[in-house]
Amino acid sequence: DQPFDACIWAISSCAFFGMMRFGEVSVKSHTDFDTSKHIMQENVFFSFDLAAKPYARLNLPKAKMAKPGELNQFS
Repeated sequence: DQPFDACIWAISSCAFFGMMRFGEVSVKSHTDFDTSKHIMQENVFFSFDLAAKPYARLNLPKAKMAKPGELNQFS
C-alpha cells in the first residue's frame, strides 16, 4: 500500500533478474536523475508472449556494455 515500498521492490526485482548492480537502477538524489541515462516509465512495456503469459520488457537508455545508440532490453 506504500508507493515507496513498491518502488524499492520494483528496482530490487529489476536489479536481481536483470543481473544489474543496485547503482544501475537507482540514483543518489532526485537532482542526479538524467533521462538520457536512467530508465523512465516510458521505457517499460508490458505484453504477452506466444504462450499468452504476461511479461515486462525494460528498454535501457544507456548500459555500460552497449555501443552508442544501441538499445538494451531486459525481459
